[in-house]
Amino acid sequence: MNLLKCGLCVTLLLIQEHQSALTFALSLSSLPGFCTSRSRTDATAKQFTREPDVPFTVALLLLFSVAAVLALPPPDSATVPWLFDFSWFAPKWNVQFQKPPTTLPAEFAWQEPNLSTQSRSPCPMLNSLANHGMLPRDGRNITADMFADALKKYLNVQWAFWWVVADTAIKAVKPGATAIDLHDLALHNGIQHDAALTRNDMGQGEFYTRVNMTLVKQLTQMNNGGPVSYLEMARLRRLREGQSEAWNSNYTLPGQDSHSVATNKWFLAIDQAAVPLLVLSDNVPYKKENTGVVPIDRLSTFFQFERLPYENGWVPSQYELSGSQIFDGIKKVVKLYQEGPDVVESPIGLRLTDPGPYNNPAQVY
Repeated sequence: MNLLKCGLCVTLLLIQEHQSALTFALSLSSLPGFCTSRSRTDATAKQFTREPDVPFTVALLLLFSVAAVLALPPPDSATVPWLFDFSWFAPKWNVQFQKPPTTLPAEFAWQEPNLSTQSRSPCPMLNSLANHGMLPRDGRNITADMFADALKKYLNVQWAFWWVVADTAIKAVKPGATAIDLHDLALHNGIQHDAALTRNDMGQGEFYTRVNMTLVKQLTQMNNGGPVSYLEMARLRRLREGQSEAWNSNYTLPGQDSHSVATNKWFLAIDQAAVPLLVLSDNVPYKKENTGVVPIDRLSTFFQFERLPYENGWVPSQYELSGSQIFDGIKKVVKLYQEGPDVVESPIGLRLTDPGPYNNPAQVY
């Protein structure tokens, strides 16, 4: 029973992580039955009372203090939201299709989008799917089911997990809607955010939703032109946040103290650094996972042209990449981000004292 009480105390403490551990523990210790072990019956008053067990109370206080320290985010670091398999919120669970093609079918040949008539988002993955016709090429009127179907069919990621992500995104940028155009995702601090890997901030000019080729070059040189892993992506996140803070007087990355995946834009940015590594890296069939290390030619094709890198030897995962695998990749980036240096220098010499790279949309495609 005492173990059960301790477990309950720790759970409550995690919820109260910003409250003083000592104050919270003392308040719990005053509740009937929490910190007692001996009882006696007062025959005169016919009442059942309890006497406090001092050693047990002290042990609980120590436990609370340790749990409180563990619950708090690292110093000078953003909060990591509580991660759980939220796929059970989806209307369907074990959705399966045929395995994605190992070579690109002719019907899905990449086409350069006409941005005057076709809608595109700040997300290179969704843009790639639209450029291949795996999502509607015009990028319009797309539902959560359509997003999840395309991601499952052609990237072999868990349908239910990404349906919840898509549904949440639709509600964030267009409340009450069941479908959106891709450009709706450009709503600032809805899904689009400052310090993106390869795009300028909203405060840095008109074409902030389009690829900035200088930032793509910076990404591809994070490992001196070699393959990019979680380590390079974690350092790139630090670098881009420092650059945006220096170059954009209105820089913001809100929700960094939030445990909500949907409102914590820093965590969303971490997610967008991890997912391409999982999706574009090589399969490890006997482990049913991917390496998380991506050759630079694949990343260049993907980020520069928003094209799936079949031409660079990429094969879509032949086993499903689950939500838990996505979270594992995100946790690796978070850990390396927190352990790494606070200041990262640009591998292509971009200086914080400069105004930041101009985004010429003519360079995009």
